[in-house]
Amino acid sequence: MVKAKKIKQENFKSEDEQEISRFIKILLIVVVFILGIYFFTSIVVKKEYDINKDITEGQISSNNIIVGSILNRPHIEYYVIVYNSNSSKAVIYETLLGLYESKEDSLRIYTVDLNNQLNKRFESTKYNPTATKIDEFKFGEITLLKIKDKSINKYVEDLEKIKSELGI
Repeated sequence: MVKAKKIKQENFKSEDEQEISRFIKILLIVVVFILGIYFFTSIVVKKEYDINKDITEGQISSNNIIVGSILNRPHIEYYVIVYNSNSSKAVIYETLLGLYESKEDSLRIYTVDLNNQLNKRFESTKYNPTATKIDEFKFGEITLLKIKDKSINKYVEDLEKIKSELGI
């Protein structure tokens, strides 16, 4: 038997072929590196919060109103208490509100915060208890209005008188 001679073939590559093979090698190294970083960070760095915990339903408070809507609430008879939430006595006023709202026979009570930009122009040291139009309203530190049939029935400015009016 005749032994076949193995012909040794030398690989001669053109310059373009060599450049393409270098590019593919570099591309593979970069892809492996990026995948390594991705898997490393996904294993080491874990999300510490649940996305569902961070989502809360927004609530609109129908008790907080602006001065412009004081006389147009859907009830026949209700109270509106006007004060500045940045006042040093704001906690006292909010406690009064809570006590009144916890009563069984209480009328609906709305709050107007004079700290709200829409209400700032109605804050004054001069009160206007005879106001009938919204533009005439002027409120001091705390004011309680009793509204009946879309008009002001009572206008109370003193804290002790407000407590008495609310039955607290």
